[in-house]
Amino acid sequence: VVADDDASQVPNFIRLYKNELRLTADRMEGAEIGEAVIGGQLLDFSSIHSINITHSGSDQIRDYLLETCQIHASTAALTPDKDNTLYQIENGVLSNGLGQHLFAGKAGGGATRRAVIAFDVAGNLPPGVTVTGAALTLNLSDASAEPQRVSLRRLLADWGEGTSDATGNEANGAPSTPGDATWEHTSYDTDFWSEPGGDFAPVARASTVVDQSGSYTWGSTTAMVADVQDWLDTPSSSFGWILVGEESVAPTGKRFDSKDHPDSAVRPVLNVTYVTAEPTDAAGRVPDGGVVRPHGPRL
Repeated sequence: VVADDDASQVPNFIRLYKNELRLTADRMEGAEIGEAVIGGQLLDFSSIHSINITHSGSDQIRDYLLETCQIHASTAALTPDKDNTLYQIENGVLSNGLGQHLFAGKAGGGATRRAVIAFDVAGNLPPGVTVTGAALTLNLSDASAEPQRVSLRRLLADWGEGTSDATGNEANGAPSTPGDATWEHTSYDTDFWSEPGGDFAPVARASTVVDQSGSYTWGSTTAMVADVQDWLDTPSSSFGWILVGEESVAPTGKRFDSKDHPDSAVRPVLNVTYVTAEPTDAAGRVPDGGVVRPHGPRL
């Protein structure tokens, strides 16, 4: 549920769980999932309920939910906890943990580059909230190649950021240092990816075509929202994403600015929208098997 001025963003349903009011992130057009009526109904939180919102007045629905359930919509702009570039080279001797740039795609010589980026979601969002939007924005600072599609994939293993720091345009990387992620290592030079080039989900979470220098955004998509929600609920799975460019031909390399760029305006940002919902009973909480009587105007 997105509680803003755009009534079209109000989903058709909410779900009530045993101890909390949890709002779904996806819209379900024309969903027929229940016949319960919101207004004036006694809601029993001891079991799961689905409520189908069929009222034609979307503004009234939003206002009713805001008043009755205290739905609070918030946004947070997260900067990366770590980022790095995996340079395709034997023995993983190159990295760029503290460099100003990230790379994705193939270099002119045919070697592949992939950027990795992760965020401390649990350290920046309140516990228990429901994520409704997630969009990653990067600044492209080198547009030497033709327009190329760059996809975002979820990483499946933890990885590191050492003190390597490439010079010049940073396309060639720097000697790997202890703890660096490399093409072969999750942490140089003791821990390895199961496959060189990184362990990541095969299906893209989002993709976009990048061309000239400037800002580009991936998302928000349902898959990205699910990733961020999972990283909030299960911080031990928060490995971040990998940027995979066009790798079938060369040159296709794209250079983005990293979290270590001196200009904070061009650093990566993950914009997250989330909601909290607290049923308004006298104690402010719903005990097991308890009930909450909605108040406010009947729809």
